[in-house]
Amino acid sequence: MGLYEASDDALFKARCIHVKQERAELVKHHLDVLWHDHCKPEHLEEYPDLHDNFWKATKQASKVKPLDLAAARELLSMIDTIDEMGKATGGLEKTRVNGRPS
Repeated sequence: MGLYEASDDALFKARCIHVKQERAELVKHHLDVLWHDHCKPEHLEEYPDLHDNFWKATKQASKVKPLDLAAARELLSMIDTIDEMGKATGGLEKTRVNGRPS
């Protein structure tokens, strides 16, 4: 968003908007996959607000679609909170499955 604001090139600005919107959709997708694949009942016991944090973060990703730097910063903060929860519950090492299921 900073590059967008600093530029006078209309084509570059259009590209910035496209990339930002594309990334916001990717954030929503990746949060959804993480939420469904990683979160387990024992994680909810440790973090009762886990579902609420994921839900609010995916909603926040939609608020980033307009050029709103404050909304983008809030989304990054929410992602950091989810990342801290994931690391505290064992991260990928605890949830990764080796090989294919039989």
